Amino acid sequence: MYTSTQPRGFVALMSVTIISAVLLVFVFGLGAVSFFARFDALDSEHKRISLSLAESCVSAALLKIAQDPAYTPAPAGDQITIQTGKTCKICPGTTNSIIVTRAVHNSAYSNIRASVAVSNGTYTITSWREEAQGPSACTLP
Repeated sequence: MYTSTQPRGFVALMSVTIISAVLLVFVFGLGAVSFFARFDALDSEHKRISLSLAESCVSAALLKIAQDPAYTPAPAGDQITIQTGKTCKICPGTTNSIIVTRAVHNSAYSNIRASVAVSNGTYTITSWREEAQGPSACTLP
């Protein structure tokens, strides 16, 4: 009969514990990556919507300028509602040759500055760029 004072299976038990811990960390890491990737995709969608809203405000400003060449927005900007809960602003600084707009959708902001040339009643956009910072007087909630 074999008797031993040393514990049996200690190495096997520790190996299983370490391997399980490593696999658990690996699975948790993959789950976290896919979880945060969904938020990245959602933020990208919010940015796309806010950019579309700001572009819509440029079109609205062009219409207002075509209707009244002396149009200037209010000191706090003219708010345009595209759809319930989706708004943008024609910002101060907008003239018949420069249009400044700002839109926000779920904390994704878009600021557009467009230059317009007027010739014989035809309005042509000569430059179009998105800016990182909009005018400080033009705020949206």
